[in-house]
Amino acid sequence: MQDLPRSIDADVVIEIGRIFDDAPAEAGISVSDTIAECRRNIATKMTDEELETLIVRMSGPRGRAVIFDGRAD
Repeated sequence: MQDLPRSIDADVVIEIGRIFDDAPAEAGISVSDTIAECRRNIATKMTDEELETLIVRMSGPRGRAVIFDGRAD
């Protein structure tokens, strides 16, 4: 079981939730696109690895598929 990042930023959790909610229900969630969108919209000190862990952990309870598609720009 993965541990959650220690430096979780509440604004990032809200932003990831918004991204999930805005994506079509049948679509997978792109990790790199989600990280890039978070970086565009939210100032955070979380690393890409921490963001990826949070995205994966948040996707499970929502029943969302995750697409591991490389590094964010």
